[in-house]
Amino acid sequence: MLYCENCHKLCEDAFCPECGNESLREVKEEDYCYLTLCHERTGDMLKSMLSDMDISCILLPYGDGARNALGLSLGGYKVYVPYPRYEESKSAIATLTADATEELRGTLLANRDRWQIRSRFSARRLRKLFGLSKKDEILPHIGWAVERSPRIADRGRNSTCPYQGHDIAVTVGEKTVWFNSVTFEITV
Repeated sequence: MLYCENCHKLCEDAFCPECGNESLREVKEEDYCYLTLCHERTGDMLKSMLSDMDISCILLPYGDGARNALGLSLGGYKVYVPYPRYEESKSAIATLTADATEELRGTLLANRDRWQIRSRFSARRLRKLFGLSKKDEILPHIGWAVERSPRIADRGRNSTCPYQGHDIAVTVGEKTVWFNSVTFEITV
């Protein structure tokens, strides 16, 4: 396995897919490798999970510089783990993602009666996304997406929500529908 010293990524090809670096070297046991980019809350949970597995990790703050200028956290982390524990750490992410998906799916479905489409503009975009006519109901298609989505993720605080809601992304194939975690407004 090759290693990019710029991105700290493991690479299968002769160049780094992230930065294009062609000066890769063989990975060493002591190398910390890029594992994932995640929301701040997910990063904290992942760090705790890895710690329980006796895997050390490094979380580097990552995000929008404008948030930093306002004195806010950057909102996310880049996570790095030691090469010998890389594969094991990937399985921890899969477990964490699956747990979060099922928890969020349950919350969304339990609040189905509160779902509302944010605006006429959102309704038009949702109709286009699902290939619906003006006569077709949108909410049953969104319900279908929530029930079948392999990945539902909390993408962090919605800065425009006065109730401190989070953006929940429901992804099915190439389609992503966004929910507010407090108001259950739906957008695209």
